[in-house]
Amino acid sequence: MLKSKYENSGTETGKFSYVVLEKGMRSPQDTISRILKVRPADGHVTCDLCTAFKGIQRLAISRRAGVLYQRTRTRRDGELFPLQMKTVTTESMFDLCASIDNDKKNEG
Repeated sequence: MLKSKYENSGTETGKFSYVVLEKGMRSPQDTISRILKVRPADGHVTCDLCTAFKGIQRLAISRRAGVLYQRTRTRRDGELFPLQMKTVTTESMFDLCASIDNDKKNEG
């Protein structure tokens, strides 16, 4: 928890989220990830994502990724990840993902 200026009064500030649950099976189309934490670094951004079928995943996005790097870097915790990922293969410990640009898809 972050300590507030009112620490002596017994109050604190912190982040929280709401969870909305719905009964039924999830359709495969609902695979947009939500950003848990964005960590900017020199030349790349590391972000933790909550994904629909894989749970929590960590991604490193290089500055060479251009627009995706810029969009990810400016996102805040809790926002949607600007890329929709579809896993192509899962045979190794690394997943190969095909991607769809969510922002472009929503604009058109």
